[in-house]
Amino acid sequence: MSAANLQEEDKRIPLKDNTLLNESNLFIGFCRNRIVAIDDDQNIIGYASSWRAPWTESGVICSTLIVSPKYRDKRVGKELLNHLECWGREMKADFLISEVPDHLNDSVSFIEMNGYKKERHVWQSTLDLPTFDEKINGSIIEEVNIRGITFASLSEMDVKTVKTPLYKLFKQTVKDNPAMNDDENSLPSLEDGSNEFLANSNIAIIAFSESRIVGMTILIPKADGELYNEWTGVDKEFRGQKISLALKLKSIQTAKASRYNKKCTDNDSLNKAMISVNQKLGYISVPGGHFVVSKYIKVKSD
Repeated sequence: MSAANLQEEDKRIPLKDNTLLNESNLFIGFCRNRIVAIDDDQNIIGYASSWRAPWTESGVICSTLIVSPKYRDKRVGKELLNHLECWGREMKADFLISEVPDHLNDSVSFIEMNGYKKERHVWQSTLDLPTFDEKINGSIIEEVNIRGITFASLSEMDVKTVKTPLYKLFKQTVKDNPAMNDDENSLPSLEDGSNEFLANSNIAIIAFSESRIVGMTILIPKADGELYNEWTGVDKEFRGQKISLALKLKSIQTAKASRYNKKCTDNDSLNKAMISVNQKLGYISVPGGHFVVSKYIKVKSD
């Protein structure tokens, strides 16, 4: 955790808390709470933070917990965790969730001993573009074209004419991403969502059936010639036609033509369909994944 991380977190959540219970009596809105642990010399030896953003799943608070290695096994982490859970209960949250690096066995053991359960495994994989062999996937793009599906880059289109249909596709496909909340009331607005996905610096490949938008993949340029695959989604009515695979192949062609060296993407153990697509393309998993863990913290009423 660095000052830059905290500053970036601040940008994503409004400074003033705004929380309420929805019609299902679940905690929604946005808020945050931070606490540090200090030693006798006023040095910071631990840090804990809880927060929820408008797009967080209803009833849930997210959290971060860090303790200096020197002070582990001295109840510092336990006390910080107790604080987060008490605050979560005060806010009327149902679950506290967090992410634990999959290679830190002591951290995984600590969180499990405190009642947290692994929900899913998340990790990143990369694709080396200079050595990518397009022949591996044969004539997938041509096969999809024969079925009437065409592809175009967002840079070739008038963004104003596709903003609304792309946003509608996002709202439909967001339910397929285990990391996202499918409560429409917590999704970003048309304007905010469009601005994020359709930023000028991004690369977007759109799939059409005649004039209807049926799929998209969004790429975000990173440092050192790398592209991050932010989103790939296909309309439910058009699935099973290898459109997502074709979209990713088109994005690879675009990336290579623009002389990018590498593509990277995140994988979620609950999103098996997209894991399969990435494996077919030859993505290689890299170290540094994490487990998403959760605990029910709400006090049961009599």
